[in-house]
Parts: sequence; structure tokens; C-alpha cells
Amino acid sequence: MKTRQKPPARKNGQTSRQQRNELVKAFERSGLSGVAFARKHGVPNSTFSLWRRQARSTQCQARFVELEVTAPKPSGPIVVQFGSGVQVHLQCPEQIPLIAQLIGAYQSCQPC
Repeated sequence: MKTRQKPPARKNGQTSRQQRNELVKAFERSGLSGVAFARKHGVPNSTFSLWRRQARSTQCQARFVELEVTAPKPSGPIVVQFGSGVQVHLQCPEQIPLIAQLIGAYQSCQPC
């Protein structure tokens, strides 16, 4: 016989952001499908799916990576083109650390 856990404690019908984040983290460690995890915790699957999407989008906000650039300085302009078609044009070598940080932030958000 399957046991169902009590739904998260709610105040005025709402689950706190901390409770939602804790449930999403527990789900990631659980190895269960989203449907099974939501059912086990007494949360509607559509609601739990929303919480997971919100957690993913929150993880992609404002990630900065400190980089040390040791490449030789280029003699002409540099053009960086992302897969989405966005291009960034660098006019001077002093801009290299900035673009390196932008690329790192872009790559860290790709799964989102």
C-alpha cells in the first residue's frame, strides 16, 4: 500500500517560496518522476511543474563567473557570435574580460 505524505503546510492556501524550493531540491535528489513526486507529497502535478520551471529560471538569473584572460591581445576587432545569432563586437582588447564573463553567464543558462 502506498503512503501519501501530507501536503506542505500552507498559510492562506499558499505554499511559501522556501517550502517550494525545498520540495524541488528534494525532488531532484529523489529519482522519482515529477508526477510521482507531486502525488507522493500531495501537490497537484501542474502546480509542482510550475514550481520546477520557476526554480530553473531563478537559477539562471545573475550568475557571474570570475575569469582570468591570458590570451594574446588581438590586432583587430573581435566578433563573438552566439548560436542564437546574437553578435558582440569588441573594438579593443580591454573588452575581452567583459565578453568572457558574458559568455560564461550565457553558457551557464543554456539548459534553462
